Amino acid sequence: MLNLLLKEQKKNITREYRVRFWTVACSLFFAGEIISLILLFPSYLTAHTRLNILNSESASLKVQNLTTESARLSSIVQQTNNYLDILTSSTTPIGAVSAIQNIAAVRDGSVRIGSLLYRINNGQQQIVIAGKANSRQSLLDFVKKLKNQPSVVSADLPISDFAKSQNIDFSINIFMNPQHI
Repeated sequence: MLNLLLKEQKKNITREYRVRFWTVACSLFFAGEIISLILLFPSYLTAHTRLNILNSESASLKVQNLTTESARLSSIVQQTNNYLDILTSSTTPIGAVSAIQNIAAVRDGSVRIGSLLYRINNGQQQIVIAGKANSRQSLLDFVKKLKNQPSVVSADLPISDFAKSQNIDFSINIFMNPQHI
């Protein structure tokens, strides 16, 4: 039937069909876009809600970490204060603090003191020092400096502490006369 029409009319009808086709295609495309936006909205709300929940949980965890860290630091400060109170209390034996200060004063950087044990044996102060020395020579120098202290009666270093040549774990047993401190 299209062949019965004039060429000009054929072009007009073809153009009209193309315009209708593109109008319907664009309308369907825009309708699909609107439908996809409507269907994406619940996912957006869910993601936004989850993000808010995670942010609030993160903030609460930060606050919780701060409180636990401050509690831990306050317990360390309290423990340090207790140690200081023990050293400065009136029950601390006379000369214990100065004896420990004298020992700390004679050591050099190559000797690290790990622990000090203080007790009184038969009227003499006994201090056991444990630590680590870099070399045999530095350990031997430390013991000689200890023996040269006026209040030191004896400083005993077991020979087994010289088994290693470097990074030596040692334990020195020192007897001091409290009257000379």
